[in-house]
Amino acid sequence: MPLYEYQCHDCQTVFSDRKPFAQSSEAAVCPACESVETQKVLGAVSFISNSYLPSSGGSDSIPLSMSGGCGCGGACACGGH
Repeated sequence: MPLYEYQCHDCQTVFSDRKPFAQSSEAAVCPACESVETQKVLGAVSFISNSYLPSSGGSDSIPLSMSGGCGCGGACACGGH
């Protein structure tokens, strides 16, 4: 299940909440003040993977978690490649 970051409008606390993608836009309950006046914010993306990027036959493969990009393998327009 994805981990999303939210900010509380009442107390300005930034917190994480794990929920299904289909529910990611729904308000989350602030753990500090229990307000539901929260908004999803853009947070840092991180992941851990045992997978490796495809190599051209050399030994220059690096773990996805160290690639610095979004892990899409160049299939998006994120500009992080």
